[in-house]
Amino acid sequence: MARWRRRADQSCKLACRVAFAARFDRPSLEVETLRYFHDDDAVGDVFADESAVTFSTRLIHDIGFFSCRPRTWDRTVSFGSELFRRVIAAGGGQPSESVLSERDRLREPHARLEEDTSPAPIVDRLNQELRGFFRTAPTLHLRVTATDSNGLLESVVSHYAHEGGGLPLPARRHGSGLLSLQHLLLLLQFGRMRAEAREGFWMALEEPELHVPPSLQRRLVHRIQALSRQTFVSTHSPMVAALADPTGVLVLRNVEGVLTAVPLLTSTLAADTPNSVRKLFRVNRVETIAAAMHEFVLVPEGRTDYEWLGLLVRAVDLHQSWAAADECRFAAFVGVVPTHDGAVVRTAEAMAPLHPRIVAMVDGDAEGVGYAAALVAGGSPNSGVIIRWAEGEMLEDTIGWILDADANACLLAIQS
Repeated sequence: MARWRRRADQSCKLACRVAFAARFDRPSLEVETLRYFHDDDAVGDVFADESAVTFSTRLIHDIGFFSCRPRTWDRTVSFGSELFRRVIAAGGGQPSESVLSERDRLREPHARLEEDTSPAPIVDRLNQELRGFFRTAPTLHLRVTATDSNGLLESVVSHYAHEGGGLPLPARRHGSGLLSLQHLLLLLQFGRMRAEAREGFWMALEEPELHVPPSLQRRLVHRIQALSRQTFVSTHSPMVAALADPTGVLVLRNVEGVLTAVPLLTSTLAADTPNSVRKLFRVNRVETIAAAMHEFVLVPEGRTDYEWLGLLVRAVDLHQSWAAADECRFAAFVGVVPTHDGAVVRTAEAMAPLHPRIVAMVDGDAEGVGYAAALVAGGSPNSGVIIRWAEGEMLEDTIGWILDADANACLLAIQS
């Protein structure tokens, strides 16, 4: 369960807690869900006891909570969308006169499909057959909608015309970025109207990075944070996660069915926090979050080691073949943290609360031996694994060993 976080007002106090429970009925293969007010951690089966006070859908509307899922949004800006109808209703109601006028026009079109030369013979024969079965002699008419008000609204589809593009095209014919944004922007219009009416507006946004370029991701998330009272964003993008304050980021991890939510930082960094740790959560927040999303987190001895490992992984990934022996899975399972100023001990300690499998890597020189001893003395890393290069060696020696395999070719490639 993720924590609910206030935006800025520290004078607010917790008024209630809302819980969500679900159970699966094996004989019927059905899932029953319940959203209720949670006031007792020792509560039993809320389905069996029937003592829980349910949290109604009406309350969700009253407090202004909205969930935004960027999946299939090509019909978002249309009257077939419940969200669009709600926004129109909140803004003054349906465009009734325009709808009724268009409905009447469609009921009696100037050019009728059933009178076209191609289907006309078939329609005539069908009408003759119908007269043999019904005394009222029904006749077939073809219309593009159900010709009632609701049918007309359901058939409305959003179109977009770009500057200089001429004819507007249906939304589903445009890029997925426009489709993803139209839902969210429509939702923000609803939020604007609620704000003008002094009503609450807070939202949960699922994976805003889908189909949206990085430049728009930043604007999107910042705009949501600015316009809503509270914002919850789930994401697989380290860049999107890094846009929030470190104390507002929760790292979710599911290990064998057990879900945990660990804050990136439990509190604001103290004034005496070492620069190496401060850079970890401020300057290199994107890289830190990206590393925490892997199965293992590797803490090298310094920044140079971090850069070298990144170059090696990129080189290996770009030169893989179909042979199984050439497949490199290092980057898929191991995230590397940018360690600063040889602060491998402090970095490992800072990362330990975020991840259960921290691995330290030190050089084989005297300093590296000292770092390893300090790690052991301090109980770090939490995995109990420390990788140390061979006696007197470091990562640069391994790079030299790789180059020696074909020094002439490698040096020529580097120089070019």
